[in-house]
Amino acid sequence: MAYDAPGYTARCRLTPPCRDWAGAAASAVVRLTYGHRYATGFLTNLERIRLAIETGTLPDAVAQPAPLVIFARHSLPAAAGRTIRVTAGTGRFTIAAAVAIPHTDIAVGILGDDPVTGVVLPALGMGGRFLGSEAINLGFGGTADHSPDTLTPQVGRARMIAHLPFAVSRDTGIRIRHAGVVASPSTMRNGDSGGPVIIRNQVVGVQSMLLNLGRLQLSSISLIGPHLVPIIRAAVHLTGTHAAA
Repeated sequence: MAYDAPGYTARCRLTPPCRDWAGAAASAVVRLTYGHRYATGFLTNLERIRLAIETGTLPDAVAQPAPLVIFARHSLPAAAGRTIRVTAGTGRFTIAAAVAIPHTDIAVGILGDDPVTGVVLPALGMGGRFLGSEAINLGFGGTADHSPDTLTPQVGRARMIAHLPFAVSRDTGIRIRHAGVVASPSTMRNGDSGGPVIIRNQVVGVQSMLLNLGRLQLSSISLIGPHLVPIIRAAVHLTGTHAAA
């Protein structure tokens, strides 16, 4: 059963804090398509990434122009040289260039068009341990047969149950240093990969690998906090190169 709300559709009942987190982040969540495949990402900019490093307090979500997209690194080889198209609300964009962050399932891309405007950008996690914390994920999983024009992100509920120093996919194609594991009551979908996982109103990581265990799902997430320095280096490189082009 879906629970519609302004800006998103909940796949299950959400607690009041989770509803607040989802409402604050939903406009920044984007759908990526390449060939016949699709995934999820979220918009950000250089200032938001810098704030995650430089401030000792969690910044508020704010509306700012967003030229950058954070998404799952494993989407890059899956795209196999195809153009990665980005749907943000009713806008259509393309990723002009992207940088894969080493030892993660995180990539940072820059839009080849003008920045997306009119969206509220969520805060990026500054690190910390969130064991036992309630979490949400936002994504477009399960929407392959839907028109992008009618889509809003969907929200699932989960709980952080473990931190891992290392995680690897069955085919070893995905290798993550600093992973989190969240458990959910079957509210995550294939196609959510790259979407934000949010705890306490901050993006702590991107969804990476999904394991279905009947009515329970386990998902590995690639944590952002331990890799903020290479993420900001990638963002500086992309924004500088794009501005000079």
